[in-house]
Amino acid sequence: MLNKDEFYNLIDKVLAKSKYFTAINVFYKETGLTRFANSEIHQNVYTSDYDIKITVINDKKIAKVSTNIMDEEALFQALREAEENLEFLPKGDYEYKFAKTPDFIEYEDEYINSQYNLGIKDRADILVQCINSLEENYKAAGILSRTVEKIALGTTEGIKRFLSKNSEELEVVVMHRDGSSGYAHISSLNPKEFDVKSGFHKAYNKAKLALNPITLEPGTYDVILEPEAVFEFVMMCGYMALNQDSIKAGSCFLDGKKGKQIMNEKITIKDDYKDKDSYMMPFDFEGYERKTVTLIEKGIFKNVVNNSKLAELYNEELTGHSLGYGNGSIPLNMVVDGGQKTLDEIVKSTKKALLITRFHYINVVDYRESLLTGLTRDGVFIIENGEIKEAVKNMRFTEGILNAFNNVEEISSNREKIQGFFGHMVIPAMKIKDFHFTGKTE
Repeated sequence: MLNKDEFYNLIDKVLAKSKYFTAINVFYKETGLTRFANSEIHQNVYTSDYDIKITVINDKKIAKVSTNIMDEEALFQALREAEENLEFLPKGDYEYKFAKTPDFIEYEDEYINSQYNLGIKDRADILVQCINSLEENYKAAGILSRTVEKIALGTTEGIKRFLSKNSEELEVVVMHRDGSSGYAHISSLNPKEFDVKSGFHKAYNKAKLALNPITLEPGTYDVILEPEAVFEFVMMCGYMALNQDSIKAGSCFLDGKKGKQIMNEKITIKDDYKDKDSYMMPFDFEGYERKTVTLIEKGIFKNVVNNSKLAELYNEELTGHSLGYGNGSIPLNMVVDGGQKTLDEIVKSTKKALLITRFHYINVVDYRESLLTGLTRDGVFIIENGEIKEAVKNMRFTEGILNAFNNVEEISSNREKIQGFFGHMVIPAMKIKDFHFTGKTE
């Protein structure tokens, strides 16, 4: 694993041979991962890999070449290939401006060399303890991992960017032999705060509560969505609407609504790389400085994220959210403000509602109406007078993002880090009235 200076030196050697504007993005990832199924550890895996992307731009043409071979000759060859490809490419419709300042933007994770990070034996030992705590007829499956990521970027304009990140993750499903299941997913950027046993037993407790589920008829129900379920709506909102690319297309549900109240005033959403629970990447993939952007403020649609091209074309302030030259932009590290009550307090104060653990198989039904459909998974429960009364079989929902977020009654003060497209999002639970279910499980 190269250090920051070694990344920079190799990038500089390749850039010194370039004929045109060139940007080099180097992605490095190493993961130690322990898999378990049927309550047995069945695989310990260690992987490490590089992904190097070389982008050459000249005369409104963009050529890109990727490789995972991290040596000088391979990178020289990739650069030559990209430059040769320019000759055969059509001109684009835009002449890119390139980031020139500041010279350096860097973030280095203090926890990469922490003694508290989990090694192979550590992961095995703690999983054995968790698995041995299960009663008869329960089985567990999932992953426990520790990951180190490094990103380095350099261009012929002389800028250099570097990021290193450390993270640990547990994803677990505990199942009873009758098919009932419970789920938990926890991750931490600080190994001292990573509580594997707590996450495991959260899934175990859910599995025990999910026994003997009943069938509910489709209809509208008040719901309490746990953070994993809320995440799907927030993530899809960012993908479908909270970026300049979607607004430009003219087909998204926020087109023409900037400055208007579109959600309940309890909802504030930011894309905030500075939040300690987000990815904390201070630059985008063109090398521009990333900015904290308030997307929704007390329910009012305030801003979208963009890249250098869209910022210039639409005379907007550059937010630094490019996915790379010729690619789009998207909010990657959304942070949703919390409320006044904990999730437990919201449950205890609820007269009647359904508690939803998470969703899966999410699909867009109608972009203009922000309409999504999907299934519940790993725990649906009837709440009556502040207590879980019984479990419910999985159901299909069909609901609009805007409709759901307009019907929010409570937002939890405690929030969870949830893995998104790239890095973490910070998501609370939400209590929502009149949530639409359109299918049931027999």
